[in-house]
Amino acid sequence: MTLAERMQQLTFGRSLMIGVVVAGMYYAIGYDSGTALNEGIVKTKEQIAEKEIEIKGLERQLERIKTMQKVMGVLGGEFDSFLSYIPEKMSMSDLMKIISTEAKAAGVGINGIGEVNRAGAGGTRRGDGAPNEGQFYEELTVEVELVGTYAQLLLFLSYLTKLDKILSISQLSMTSSAKVGDRVSPMITFKCFIRGYRYLPSQEAATTGQPQ
Repeated sequence: MTLAERMQQLTFGRSLMIGVVVAGMYYAIGYDSGTALNEGIVKTKEQIAEKEIEIKGLERQLERIKTMQKVMGVLGGEFDSFLSYIPEKMSMSDLMKIISTEAKAAGVGINGIGEVNRAGAGGTRRGDGAPNEGQFYEELTVEVELVGTYAQLLLFLSYLTKLDKILSISQLSMTSSAKVGDRVSPMITFKCFIRGYRYLPSQEAATTGQPQ
């Protein structure tokens, strides 16, 4: 029997049934309501937004690097001198060693010395401990408790001012159990925060504060 003869024998009911079956198969296999397409569009938009944020962050970092290069070109040798006061290779242990060395040289006793975060020292960095965006240096802060005579403590401070490093002192306090009429120089407990600074190389500074 030919295809034409079979088509002539089809009744309306059979044709309707075949149409329903074909429509069901199409709906189950090939029908797309557009949900997958919409989800793909939304995901693509999110990826584009993330890339735009990354591009803006890189543009800010590039501008900062260009500015630093201009400054270095203008200052020349003076910039090298600047780096000696804010060295690139400066760690927390280095800062503690400097303070301990100068304290011992002045005859001052060390009751305690330890690292503190920015929030505890009233610094300018963010609470997470990272340098502010665009900042080309990092602050290193330690809390110090010393004991000695007034003259010894002054000698210690004078030693710090003669170093080829920039050090700043904050939240200074001094206490003593001396009594009026004492002829012997009383011992003074000296507490403060001492902050040093480390230069951030261009590459390290560029990655600092980069959008995650």
